[in-house]
Amino acid sequence: MNEFLNAWSATPTGQGAQFLERLARELDVPASRYQEASKRYDSVGSWLCRDESTLKDLNPDVYVQGSFRLGTPIRPVNDGEHYDIDLVCELSSSKTGINQQQLKAMLGHEMRLYAKAHNMQDVGEGRRCWTLDYAEGAQFHLDALPAIPDGQHKRQLLVEARLNADWATTAIAITDNEHPRYRYITDRWPHSNPRG
Repeated sequence: MNEFLNAWSATPTGQGAQFLERLARELDVPASRYQEASKRYDSVGSWLCRDESTLKDLNPDVYVQGSFRLGTPIRPVNDGEHYDIDLVCELSSSKTGINQQQLKAMLGHEMRLYAKAHNMQDVGEGRRCWTLDYAEGAQFHLDALPAIPDGQHKRQLLVEARLNADWATTAIAITDNEHPRYRYITDRWPHSNPRG
């Protein structure tokens, strides 16, 4: 800690800059890990869009969100920690024909099939997403969030509230099993906007 404080108080061109550069190199994710992460979420996306997929007719749009999307993931400190790949599976549906629970179950079914086909352990269910844990040593897990487009609804709410709606078109409605209306067909779903 003293090294950090001493380096921080130094001028940016001196010892402090060298320390910060060394720290950035140690925290940075190697290019090979980015490629591996990309392969993993591309594989899941291809699976969800395959001809036999129960979701194929809902035109799955699978994209990464979170730290990998922003280019800010941090290397795990030890072997017990994992890179967290967060992806969205946006399905062409509407809140008038499905509830959060049904949407989440549909993605869960395909994620379980994917895990089985790839000899992985069963998929874990989180509050909002499904989690694939990769084999020991991989140091990866992938969280897949089910979602549906909700830009038009979000834009309307923002305009009514007289707020800026410039980025609303990319809004999505997401699942949350702790949401009070999780099991009901309603237009009140939790929102997110990783593309916005």
